[in-house]
Amino acid sequence: MKFKQIISGLLTTALLVGSSGAAMAAGQEAFWPTFRKDNSNMAIVDTRLPIGDEQLTEKWNLNFYENYVQAAPSEPVIVGDKLFVVAGKKLNQIDRATGKIIKSAPLIGNQQMGFFSRLTYGDGKIFVPVTAGLIQAFDAETMETLWCTQLVNATQTLCQVTYDNGYLYTGYWRNTGVKTVGKFFCVDTNAQTHPASGEGNEPVKLFGDIPVMPTKWESEDNTGFYWSGAAIAGDAVIYGGDSGILYSANRETGEIIDRYQTDGMIRSCIAQDSNGDLYFTAGEGDFQNGSNEGYVYKVGCDESGRFTTKIKAELDYPSTCNPMVYNGRVYVPMGKQFTSEDISNLSVFNSDDLSLIYNIEVPGCSKASPLLTTAYATEENNQTVYLYITINNEKGQIARIEDNAVNTTPKIKIIYTPEKVEGAGNNNTTASLVSDQQGTIYYHNDNGRMMALTGHIDQPDYVLGDVNGDGAITSADALLALQASVGKGDLTEKQTLAADVDHDKKVTSSDALLILQYSVGKIIEF
Repeated sequence: MKFKQIISGLLTTALLVGSSGAAMAAGQEAFWPTFRKDNSNMAIVDTRLPIGDEQLTEKWNLNFYENYVQAAPSEPVIVGDKLFVVAGKKLNQIDRATGKIIKSAPLIGNQQMGFFSRLTYGDGKIFVPVTAGLIQAFDAETMETLWCTQLVNATQTLCQVTYDNGYLYTGYWRNTGVKTVGKFFCVDTNAQTHPASGEGNEPVKLFGDIPVMPTKWESEDNTGFYWSGAAIAGDAVIYGGDSGILYSANRETGEIIDRYQTDGMIRSCIAQDSNGDLYFTAGEGDFQNGSNEGYVYKVGCDESGRFTTKIKAELDYPSTCNPMVYNGRVYVPMGKQFTSEDISNLSVFNSDDLSLIYNIEVPGCSKASPLLTTAYATEENNQTVYLYITINNEKGQIARIEDNAVNTTPKIKIIYTPEKVEGAGNNNTTASLVSDQQGTIYYHNDNGRMMALTGHIDQPDYVLGDVNGDGAITSADALLALQASVGKGDLTEKQTLAADVDHDKKVTSSDALLILQYSVGKIIEF
């Protein structure tokens, strides 16, 4: 009787969820909600990405370049079947299947994005960094502007925006000609908008009728934050900037818990592995044409937010990339740029002690944090993974790197070279690649182009959601998944893979619900 009640409840939920598009918007699941997919700042997916010998091909190609205005698009975030991309002075909502722009909304006060805009999604909102140190909040469904943060004396807002449980964390940067300045700050997105000069309850409005959201706290460090991004460790937020100091601060108050002085500037996001260890790059000259030293760091962090072990390794070239950490290995792109030696490595280190395993020579500097898929990893192939990076040379290529748990031999292949556009500049790109659930890779370059790329994908011998293997996804498949989730039935290995539609490595009632929703047309993909 109890099992029948569970089935009845699942069916009711499947029919109710998705009955109102507006209701779904606020809680819509985002496959890729932030710069490096999630707050670990490591873009690791279990989606099957192209691994064939042929070059990637374009599904669609969007041109955001208008009237010689800087319009290199941002990295996208993926919410449902839409991409959100900033280019020039607009936020764009794009159908990711066709590349069609569904809606556009202006950035505040006729501002534009900096040369980079690392937006994020949370709680039904898109948070966009805008020039002048502003964050602008949009409703993800309607594209209406909800509020902006207070104006600061900044010229660039280039850091990743990190969203966690209602709080935003980011920083800004300005070059005075003598030194760099700028702060890291926190915004409570559930706070009241700022009262006007203490009089009454009307919000301050810097740009017409748009309310201003106050900052909850700001860093004492005022040396500037450029490309750096935060990690969340329990009640602490971990961040660094041009001072080269790694900070651990109380995420709600900003009170400093611990600090660690590194060698040079921190211009990467702070990556965090499953053990809670922190990885990042730093060094002098990492933006000055790669002329000086670079380092990769591993810093332990305990439950209180205090730093424990500290290890560093020297890099052959400077790096501003997020390290990628997987299966005992650390992957770090780097390189010299705008010199007669436009060369680069991707170095592979042991994650225990940062000892070098081997180097991969890359034909140009990379400013891209890697995208890594585990979809093809098995015991038989020594957990083979594939990494994808862009190369910031005039060709703007994509390289794919193959590696496994015992490999010491470089395996790299150029898999995409964008067409040279007549009359436009070079195809340089600092893009960190983004992928969706179907294995499409999203790429952009400095010519204002954004492409959806696809290629040969080795398909598994099962269909996701088709648990009984009859060629259709029906309520019978949902029932099998549900029975397995409560111990009422056993699935074969292939059936387990087909039933795990949320890709969390186990079969639960959540998988059964998703399969049921698909079978009645309430969702169109897993």
